[in-house]
This record gives sequence, C-alpha cells and structure tokens, in this order.
Amino acid sequence: FLARFLLFTIYESPKYLIGKGRDEEAVRVIHEVAKRNGKTITLTIEDLRACEPEGYVAQTDAAAAVKRHLDKVDAKKVKVLFATTRMALSTSIMMTIWALIGLAYPLYNAFLPYIQASKGAQFDDGSTYITYRNSLIISTLGIPGALLGGVLVELPR
Repeated sequence: FLARFLLFTIYESPKYLIGKGRDEEAVRVIHEVAKRNGKTITLTIEDLRACEPEGYVAQTDAAAAVKRHLDKVDAKKVKVLFATTRMALSTSIMMTIWALIGLAYPLYNAFLPYIQASKGAQFDDGSTYITYRNSLIISTLGIPGALLGGVLVELPR
C-alpha cells in the first residue's frame, strides 16, 4: 500500500481531465506518462482544440453528462418492454420488485441488530466489533443462498 505513494505516481486519466474541461492538465499528464515510458510526444493544447468543431463549447457539468448518456438510450428498445398490456405489467412488476429488493436488503442489514435487541437478544458487549462480526456472518451466509437461487432459476420446470 505504501509503495503506491512512495515509489510511483498514479496520474488522473487524461480522458477524465478532458471531460472536466481541464485540457492543460490532460496534456501535461500525457507528456509525463510518455516521458516515464521513454517516449517524446509533440501534443499541445492547440492540437486538442483543433479537433473541436467550430463554435464548440465544452459542457462539463453534471446535467450535460446525464444528457449525453441519455442520448445513447434507444427509446425503441425501452418501448418494446411496454408494447402490450401484459408486457407493461410484467416490466413494471419486475422493476418494482428489483427496487424493493434494492431497498430492503441494506435496510434489513442496517436495522437487524436494533430489531433483535428490541426483541431481547443479547450481543455480548454490544461493541462495534461484535456488530460488524455478526453482520459479516449474516452476509457471508447469504452468498450460498444467492448461488443456489441462481442454479434453481435455470432448472427446467
């Protein structure tokens, strides 16, 4: 772990830096990585800007990022899931179930010690160590259940 900080530097990704509008830093990182690999490059900030279309304004805020990602979503593929009443109902139920499972699992694990304590369960000294140990045991025992469920789903009826 310490070797990562003491022996070498990990640079931020140039793609990330350009996406955040930090073109100068991206060019500097590219030059530094090339130098460390024994190469020389001639990339300049002007070269990067020459690739931009005329009148281009970088949109680096979160709303623009969400819009860029949503532009890639093909509405036709989503529409198919709601093409018939039965498909719409099935899709809606499936999405609701996944959402509720996504909420229930972490909430169950977060409140399980409280629920058990309110029912009179004793947890040794009630220390943080014991709480996390018990949570680890419960979560670990859930792994075979998930694997078994995956196998059972694939079995023919």
